[in-house]
Amino acid sequence: MGSGCGADHKTGDSLQKTGPKSAATNPLRQARLESYEKPTRPTAENTGPYDEAALKASEALMITTDGAVYENLEVKGDIWIDADDVTIRNFRIDAAGEYYGIKVVDGHEGVVIEDGEIFGMTSAGVLGVGLTARRLHVHDSSGDGFKAEGESPAPTLIEFCFVEKLGTGEDAHADGNQTRGGANITFRYNNFFLPSPGTPNYPGAPYKSNAAFMLELGISDFVIERNWLNGGSYTIYCGSDAGGVSVRNNVFGRDNDGLPEGKEAGHLVSGECDEWAGNVWEDTGNPARR
Repeated sequence: MGSGCGADHKTGDSLQKTGPKSAATNPLRQARLESYEKPTRPTAENTGPYDEAALKASEALMITTDGAVYENLEVKGDIWIDADDVTIRNFRIDAAGEYYGIKVVDGHEGVVIEDGEIFGMTSAGVLGVGLTARRLHVHDSSGDGFKAEGESPAPTLIEFCFVEKLGTGEDAHADGNQTRGGANITFRYNNFFLPSPGTPNYPGAPYKSNAAFMLELGISDFVIERNWLNGGSYTIYCGSDAGGVSVRNNVFGRDNDGLPEGKEAGHLVSGECDEWAGNVWEDTGNPARR
């Protein structure tokens, strides 16, 4: 657990009273939602907090109350969620070297994390399952963007998020998402922009790129659909030993390790994904074949 987390902080009680009503009536949030009525590529401009002026400073948080709503947070440190049906929205987290920006403890469900920016973590921006994450801007991680792994009675959905500029740590093998065991997980309409060193769009040191998706060990019912995926030594590693990985209708960029030799397709996927359908190259619209 992060050094700042022990019990619900006194700042948390006042912040959670803002509740869903204030979010529903916020015109900036409404404009954000309307911008996503059509599938829109997530960027730094349309993810993250929708109302920065409303953000209030907060210490690290340990949330243990079912149904709690936390809104308008500017957190220095991390947030641990050990409860069901928790909502966090309109926030920014500088993890300040903690392992995670947000950790959802195994066994929970109904967690909603939306419209936030997460950076400064050493392992991943979000760890856990049984959650829905929307419109997050995850960047400047020493390691990964997401770690959607663990156990929950409920599905996991990650959508409309922008992940960039990972792997700032020494010898990092940065993944947009790393899953080492998990089930009933869907990623859709996300933008993982992780150009590899040596490719034209590589942002430069200290950033690194291993994969958009690293999938290992026991995984089932894992869906990657309608995302924008660019970069990695291989863009997708399908190393699952349980099967059930579907990759469909995604748009792929060519900034992976195959580019210098003109062999991008050879570095598109490593291993065997169970379904591969409808995927295309962004620059030509031609099928992206594994």
